[in-house]
Amino acid sequence: MNPAVLEWSSEGHCIRYVDPFQPNRTRGYYPDYYVCLWTKNGKKRYLVEIKPEKDLRLPRNKNKSKKTIAMRETAYLVNQAKFKAAKEYCKKMGFEFRVLTEKTLFRDKRTWINRCEKYFWCKSSAGP
Repeated sequence: MNPAVLEWSSEGHCIRYVDPFQPNRTRGYYPDYYVCLWTKNGKKRYLVEIKPEKDLRLPRNKNKSKKTIAMRETAYLVNQAKFKAAKEYCKKMGFEFRVLTEKTLFRDKRTWINRCEKYFWCKSSAGP
């Protein structure tokens, strides 16, 4: 593992958020990762969520079925409520909140493989 990673956990923090469809009800949200890193400026703590890019925006493709559009709208609105609560929680705790997508994680296949080999010492074959 990268020596700059001091500690990490998976779904280790529960954040309460208001359900956008039932405003009198709160639910629990568990961000994907907590990571504490050692940087040149000292410790930095992050809560990290990994989501598909499509779940971070309202659907625009009117060629999709009404059911698909409704499901994507629901996912978007729920994510917005979760992210708002996470940002408030992080501010209170002194953390930073980050949302990563396939576009930020996999910009370039070769770059991702290099990172994997560098930080996790795995062997891989890049392929075409």
